[in-house]
Amino acid sequence: MTARENVRLATQARDHRRWQFCGGSGVFSAAGRRADTALERLGLSAVADRPAGLLSHGDRRLLEVAMALSQEPSLLLLDEPTQGLSVEETGQAVEVLSGLLAEGNMSVLLVEHDMEVVFRLAQRITVLHRGAVIADGRPDEVRQDAGVQTAYLGGFA
Repeated sequence: MTARENVRLATQARDHRRWQFCGGSGVFSAAGRRADTALERLGLSAVADRPAGLLSHGDRRLLEVAMALSQEPSLLLLDEPTQGLSVEETGQAVEVLSGLLAEGNMSVLLVEHDMEVVFRLAQRITVLHRGAVIADGRPDEVRQDAGVQTAYLGGFA
């Protein structure tokens, strides 16, 4: 299926119309519009008609987010959204996610081991190490925390 078809099906699932895959109805048209909006928000309009399996790894990760956004969540859970991405793809993903967060119409729970990504995206950070909370606060506070420095950032310079 194309990127657009994947997002459209996710949209239809929200409306409990999972199996309505052919055109002609108002529901199908509305799902298509919501899919196109989600693809545009994630910067994927140019690849909307490509088979999802032929997209770059970074675009497939963004497609997953577009599928979630098309369901209009109030809370978006992102588990390692930049895992396996190149430095360039990570930068693009952070830019797109930053734009989504700036809209302010949903909360995002981000689980991420790339601390630079976390510092660029989060307004509040809770850091876990071996199952225990070692820091909680604004990014600037967490970055300076001795426990975080030791566990994740290579210690103080």
